[in-house]
Amino acid sequence: MKSKYPVSYISGGINVYSQGAKQLEINDEGLALSLIMSKQKDFISWEDILSIEVVHEVEKKNISMGKAIGGGILLGPVGAVLGGVSGSKKTSISVLISYLTPSKEEKVLTLTANNNVANKLKSDIDKELSNRFGTSNRKSNKATVELGITNRIDALAKLAELKKDGILSAEEFAEEKKKILSS
Repeated sequence: MKSKYPVSYISGGINVYSQGAKQLEINDEGLALSLIMSKQKDFISWEDILSIEVVHEVEKKNISMGKAIGGGILLGPVGAVLGGVSGSKKTSISVLISYLTPSKEEKVLTLTANNNVANKLKSDIDKELSNRFGTSNRKSNKATVELGITNRIDALAKLAELKKDGILSAEEFAEEKKKILSS
């Protein structure tokens, strides 16, 4: 098995080769993260992969002056209000891969990808982990839960929900997410 996925590296790589990585390759030995066409790769073996999660974060756009003016011209004051607050939502998708480093420290590799790539990547990694180890979530099989990875993934999901509900601003969300991922 050898598959390549277009991704963008966010954080959690082992080596400097991860910085700016744009491709994740799945092969018989594990996962290789690299710049496209680069021979230097950040590698995680199958034995060290604990789990994979896909997190969807919806970001609402701010008030649009152009739409407010257009709505005001067409429908008056009510149109201005409706035009100003109507805006598209932007969804960002993070792929979180929990793994053990060579020194057995638990880390989370964070990547972004489009929805189709993220879901296919999760499906393929889950399938490979199930074939090799009988389960796609190996956290419970290792003494790693107490290190907090499960709590970090839960915390990220909760943060995304709070942001979606408008309780956290985009800036607060980004700050809290950075704290969780760096812990």
